[in-house]
Amino acid sequence: MYAHVDRDGEIFYVGKGKGRRAWEKNGHELWEFYVKRHLDDEYKVLILADDLDEEGAEDLEARWMARENESLVNWINFGRVIDYEANQRFWKLRNESQRCC
Repeated sequence: MYAHVDRDGEIFYVGKGKGRRAWEKNGHELWEFYVKRHLDDEYKVLILADDLDEEGAEDLEARWMARENESLVNWINFGRVIDYEANQRFWKLRNESQRCC
């Protein structure tokens, strides 16, 4: 289990993996956008737990995601609060703008 931490010590991503996974570039678009745009590619890796089995890693990851949900850019984040009205406005405007030209 690992976390990616910004300059201010805020956790912005939690994950699990084997070997050097914690130090690899994540690859999903939201993570890349955040790291490049807001952090200038500067972040730290924090190991939260080691030598877990798959079930233990998934459980711990879920608990960390629930605890840190407001600051995470994880693609899947069940604890994230969603503004459904803003989301609907976004998709409506996006679809309208694509039709216009």
